[in-house]
Amino acid sequence: MNLKKTFLVEERHNPNPSSSPIKNRGRICLILTLFLSLMTSQAVMAQSDKLVTVNAQNETLLSVFTTIENQTGYKFAYSLESVNVNQKVIVQIKNKDLNTTLTLLFKGKGINFTLKEKNILLSKTNDAKDPKTKPEISGTVYDNEGEPLIAATVTVVGTNVGTVTDVNGNYSISADPSATLRFSFVGTQTQNLKVGNNTQIDVRLMSSINIDEVVVIGYGTSSRKGLSTAVGSVKSDALLARPTNISVLQGLAGQIAGVNVMSNSGKPGANAAIKIRGTSSINSSNDPLYVVDGMVGADPLTIDPNIVESIDVLKDAASCAIYGARGANGVIIMTTKKGKVGASEVQY
Repeated sequence: MNLKKTFLVEERHNPNPSSSPIKNRGRICLILTLFLSLMTSQAVMAQSDKLVTVNAQNETLLSVFTTIENQTGYKFAYSLESVNVNQKVIVQIKNKDLNTTLTLLFKGKGINFTLKEKNILLSKTNDAKDPKTKPEISGTVYDNEGEPLIAATVTVVGTNVGTVTDVNGNYSISADPSATLRFSFVGTQTQNLKVGNNTQIDVRLMSSINIDEVVVIGYGTSSRKGLSTAVGSVKSDALLARPTNISVLQGLAGQIAGVNVMSNSGKPGANAAIKIRGTSSINSSNDPLYVVDGMVGADPLTIDPNIVESIDVLKDAASCAIYGARGANGVIIMTTKKGKVGASEVQY
């Protein structure tokens, strides 16, 4: 009996170490800590894996930051001395995770980012301090009416670097501050602009076509130089420079080469006979076709020389083809004066 009691006492005072309650509680706390850490990291990863969509066309970085913050719940933290939030960017990102979105956004911008808890920490990278890194120049090219030009050419003068504008007239090109950009487009005047400290350069290219040098004919347009032997014009000043109180046709005498103006008689009020490039018919009339303000076959004797704005004479078949056989002897087109916007003018 004594031996058995002694054994029981020793068994109570020397328990099995693996079944200690203190150590069991420590293991439970360790497991809970690891579980909570795993859940927290998964929550952070879930936040950072949210898909982001950004469509920025010449918008500032600050505006893009606001879009990303609204979609992810993250907040940007940066120093204004390190990050230029007012620089314009052109970026299109659709359904990308936050890490990929920031990588594409800051590509070539000299900005580094770090995700920490619910913040996006921004800093300047070493590439931004490298003098060999060329800044990105962007902008829009317009025509003389303010409409964006598609496929306009933008090149760096003296280099092989160049690009073309997109469907919205936007472009983006890398160039040194000392470089010169050349903007060109078919039918417009080429412009050369110094880059300097500008990060955005918008250009309006003016048309190089002079409308005053175009003459409208029957089936299209031709240059005045190409029609100098077929079309003749007389303005109102030339008509009124001589006394033409009888007939407006008398004002054409000696004004246009190839147009002969002859008086049938010396009788006052007698009509003048006009022959363009001589007499072409013996039996039929040799009179030209008269068109007054678009009215074909009008009587020129009823037209007051003081109300005539201009007279155009079509002398060959190409220029008067629209009138068909009626224009065989040439066409005389008269345009009368019309009212103009502005102050009233009275002559007496």
